[in-house]
Amino acid sequence: MSANRSVGSGWRHCTSARSAFGVCRDARSEGNHAPMNEDTSDATVAHALPMHAFVADSGMAPITVELQYDPADPYAVAAVFHGDDDPVRWLLGRDLLHDGTRVAVGHGDVHVWPSVGPGGSWVVVVELISPDGRVMVQAERDDVDAFLEASARLVPYGAESAYCDVDTLIADLLTSSPGDPTTRRGR
Repeated sequence: MSANRSVGSGWRHCTSARSAFGVCRDARSEGNHAPMNEDTSDATVAHALPMHAFVADSGMAPITVELQYDPADPYAVAAVFHGDDDPVRWLLGRDLLHDGTRVAVGHGDVHVWPSVGPGGSWVVVVELISPDGRVMVQAERDDVDAFLEASARLVPYGAESAYCDVDTLIADLLTSSPGDPTTRRGR
């Protein structure tokens, strides 16, 4: 089984194009707070990172994972796994990924921690768990840091709430059904 297939179809419920919160506005400016009507629909960050997946049968297998950040969903980072099948998309917290570059963090279905890679360089390990299985991937910490720094240029850490419409968020949460697959995200 390839590293991509080990991700499993159970994770496909996370592939919705809907944002993690479904209601954050697409707004930013040079400062920490943006007018909510500013159009920045083209301002996103996407880095395709070479990673290695831990595979039970063969050790490590190369995989390309695209990390995506969109100010319309300022608290989330999308990790898109590309392989033989359709891309698989997981959402995880930007703060979780950031903190995991320096200390072990996470609970539930997402864990992130720093480690030393085979060549002696620092790597970041991300473990994702679903009912269908789990996958662990590692990337060079410098690559993850570069992605996070680019995301912070769009939305500074601590300023995320200025980019969300809380009233719409609450309304969306109150109207979504418990079985709605678009509400499941990595924690």
